[in-house]
Amino acid sequence: MKRLGAAALCLVGPLASAAGPDLVAPLGKVFKEMRARGLIQLQQKLPVGENVPPQKSFPASPNPDADEKRRFKVVQSGEGGMVGRRFSGQKGIEILFRGYSCIAEEADGDLDTEIFTFRGNVRVIGKDSTITGESVTVNFKEKSFAANYGKAELNPVLTGGLTTSPIFVSGKSTSGDSRTLNAIDCAFTTCDKTEPHFHFDAGSSVIRPGREAVLRKVDINILGKRILRVPILWIPLGERSFKYLPQFGQSVDEGYFVKNRYGFPIKGDDRGAVRLDYMTKRGTGLGGEYFYRSKDSNGIARLYN
Repeated sequence: MKRLGAAALCLVGPLASAAGPDLVAPLGKVFKEMRARGLIQLQQKLPVGENVPPQKSFPASPNPDADEKRRFKVVQSGEGGMVGRRFSGQKGIEILFRGYSCIAEEADGDLDTEIFTFRGNVRVIGKDSTITGESVTVNFKEKSFAANYGKAELNPVLTGGLTTSPIFVSGKSTSGDSRTLNAIDCAFTTCDKTEPHFHFDAGSSVIRPGREAVLRKVDINILGKRILRVPILWIPLGERSFKYLPQFGQSVDEGYFVKNRYGFPIKGDDRGAVRLDYMTKRGTGLGGEYFYRSKDSNGIARLYN
């Protein structure tokens, strides 16, 4: 019950800004009445992690065999090659290491530290992810990378199979490890077209594969036009039904409709979302969602009118 009270407090601010006091006051009374009668139900109340997709390493090796993952092979060295435990090559190189195919104009690396820097039309290709950029440094031992003017492609396996197409993140600088992908001055989309039908331009983004994406200073672009600017946007990657883009359509019961949902972080692992819909047959729909997670439970509380 305390959780539901917290949900109401967390949602009052966003709802007030979206709908004004004339709608929020009646909505608050409805919420209190429904809570008093026990009509508000949680979708799920499970031990933490029970319904969370398992985390995948980022990037992930395409070959599970331990010996093969560690094997270093020079496919093409251009000018250069191995000197002791160090590699240096230019004018076109390709190496295989820990199951990754790495292609660039130039490269330098150390087999003891397992840190390699690639420059010029770089492609680091794994089974579940591909990193491209002008300059990419990879720590194969720690499974982390940093790229300048780079692009990361995360295949659906890294979202627990909850996206039907890869996630594409490009930016002035991108970096990642086994848990998190960070990008600055970046674009985020799940559209695989050369010119995406939609994308988000963000000042910064933090993506946790299989869990969520948090974008800050966000422009939402659809068909090449900016339709909305928001200070922060939360997109759950583990909630298949969460629609984070405006929906337009027609149905028998609702008529023509436009449906909007805006997700945002609250505190810690708690998240919120506001819904504002318009339907020609049913009028305006207003609601909120509270996604909570603690050491004992996690779930979703929803209210819609």
